[in-house]
Amino acid sequence: MKIDPDYLSLLLSPLEDNNVLTLKEYFIELERREIFNKKLDKSHKFETHVEYLASKKMISNSEGFSDLKLMGFISDKSGGYAILGIAKIMKVEKEEATMAQNFNIGTLNAQSAQLGNGNTQNVTINIQELVEKVAASGDKEAKGVLMKLLENPTISGVIGAGVSGLIGILGGG
Repeated sequence: MKIDPDYLSLLLSPLEDNNVLTLKEYFIELERREIFNKKLDKSHKFETHVEYLASKKMISNSEGFSDLKLMGFISDKSGGYAILGIAKIMKVEKEEATMAQNFNIGTLNAQSAQLGNGNTQNVTINIQELVEKVAASGDKEAKGVLMKLLENPTISGVIGAGVSGLIGILGGG
């Protein structure tokens, strides 16, 4: 399933203006706004998009954790979620990315850099960005290799709940 940015906005709308809601209040608000109806969501669109929001750290619990289980979403046997109604959920405001510095080496504006006189090069790219770029490339072989990697139990265990959202971006969900 592909991620729908408009649906993401709808899911975030009850959390605007720094609202912190219990999951029960959140679902009541989604139903009131006719954004979510459990009986109609047979495609798991809601679950996929909530996993995406958590993986991108766009939502969290009141302690700042974006792990679905810690936010009160408990996996059920049908592949969906049960909720812990007293858990609280909130929208996370994106902060400007800052680079931690332990020493001053000046300004470095690169995603790939080689420092010092060794043969080591550090490349940093987040998994979400990698998946989005591979999905946009149209390279079927790269998509297949990445899909196989994401479906690996060890890799999916490390990534966690967000893996299904990543697979959805590649068109495999």
